Amino acid sequence: TQAIQQAVNAAHEAGGGIVEIPAGTFYVDSISMPQGVVILGAGKGQTYLYYSGPGKNNMFVSADDGITG
Repeated sequence: TQAIQQAVNAAHEAGGGIVEIPAGTFYVDSISMPQGVVILGAGKGQTYLYYSGPGKNNMFVSADDGITG
């Protein structure tokens, strides 16, 4: 979570942009998404982000989707 949030924050401070996440499965408890920043995976079926905070453990994005702030 911390590394992804730091990359998102850096993109925001640079005026926006794309944060690329490599292939793999990643568990995060929360990500604050500012406007103008997009998280993008490596490709369909290659990158998965799962919510690992309290309550549920649900996938909330796959690589062919994007999370936009």
